[in-house]
This record gives sequence, structure tokens and C-alpha cells, in this order.
Amino acid sequence: MNGFSRFTILTFAAALTFTLAGFVCLQKDGLLNPEKSDMDIMRIIRAHPAELLSVVRDAAENERAEAMTADWKRQLAAKPVLGPDPARAVHGTEGPVVTVFTDFDCSWCRRAHALYKGLAWRVTRRFLCVSPEDRKAAAAALGIEAADPAAGARFHDLLMEDTERAWKEPAMTERVLAEFAAKAGFPKEKLASILKDPRWQDTLREDAGLARRLHLNATPSFVIDGRLTVRGAPPRRLMAEALSLASTTHSSVPGQGGH
Repeated sequence: MNGFSRFTILTFAAALTFTLAGFVCLQKDGLLNPEKSDMDIMRIIRAHPAELLSVVRDAAENERAEAMTADWKRQLAAKPVLGPDPARAVHGTEGPVVTVFTDFDCSWCRRAHALYKGLAWRVTRRFLCVSPEDRKAAAAALGIEAADPAAGARFHDLLMEDTERAWKEPAMTERVLAEFAAKAGFPKEKLASILKDPRWQDTLREDAGLARRLHLNATPSFVIDGRLTVRGAPPRRLMAEALSLASTTHSSVPGQGGH
């Protein structure tokens, strides 16, 4: 298209359409002065910046969504990059298996957790942590989940959904973690042994290494059906579309894909 992106053309078309609509109104009212037409056009645009900006944003969002969908279809046609891990609990009963790389102290992870509630997927979790406090909370989550998957799921949800308590202190202390474990129905006296067990820190290092191999350097990141990588937290409708695409073209890797 002679170097012009589709977004540029859509933006120009939106601006032109909006301006022509203004001309129609002016002509109808007999107010159009050819000598002042440029000024009239600018006056129209300045008078309705929010409407024009909305049109441009919608065009940009639609272009982004189309590009993401096309990329997802290419990924789903390729071989899986991530196989199932029998050591990890899978939460949910329907939809493709989704490996979520997450971090408790991540505002985008919290947003994604709330945004995608109720989607048809089976989730397995890995952690990509930065600070020692993050790793302590993730180790607790791993240990609790291994001992009691249901309690582990509740523990994860409580930490993700808490906005008043969990991260107000300088560090996620063992005492605070024990409180959340108790709320999740896990004996808090067992938490100390989990935090002292070196295998959970080893597991976190494995998660970080896997993320590097998959070229994932931020949370949240999602690997759907072992093939489709979604970075960040796209709108719910786009994540639902990604899950639908994976379900209709699921892989033959045991434990991956839809039913």
C-alpha cells in the first residue's frame, strides 16, 4: 500500500468521514463559506475531539486484534513448544490446558486473574518471580498445591484477589502467608516446613529457565495448548477467541488441548 499502514488509512478515512459529515451539516444550514472552508473543517474537528479519537482508537484496536488472531493461527499450526507436566496440578474441567506464568506481586497478573474468571480453560501454574518476597509466596503456593490441590487453588486466589492486606507490608512474611494458608483451609503449622524445603526454590528456578527458553520475560504470560503464546493481558474477548481457536485445532500431545 505504498508504505501506508492499514491503521494510517483507517485513521485518514475516519477523519475524512467525520469532516464530510460536518460539511453536510454546514451545507444543510446554508453556512458553508468556500473562502473559510479550511477554518470550518478545523472548527468541526476541534469541537468533537473525543468522537474523532474514539473512531481512531477503535480502528487501532481492531487492527491489533486482527494481527493477534493471525499470529495465533500461525502458532497453532506449528508443533507444541511446551508439553504437559504431570507434577503440576491442573485446575478446571473443560477447555484447553493453559500454562500461566504469573507472579503474586504483579498488578497485571491480578488484573488478568479477575478479567479471565469463568473462561473455559484448564489452568496449570508456573511462577516467574523477581524479589525474594515473591519467591517466598510462590514457594508456599507450590508446596500447598502439591499437598492439597484444592487448598492450593484457594490460596492462589486469595493472594491474587487481596488488595488490602497481602502486599501492604514491606515483605510477604511467613506469618502473613500462614494467615492466608489457614483461610484456604491448609494447616498453617505445615507452612514452615514447606518454606524450608529447597525443592520449591529449585522448581522456581526451573520455571525461570523454561520461561527463558520460551522467550517469556514478563508476567502474565500464557501458553495455550502447548503451542499458542499470549503475552500480557489482552481483552477478555480476545483471550476467549484464543481459547476457542486452540480448542478447535487442539494438538495431539497427551494432556494438552481440548477434550
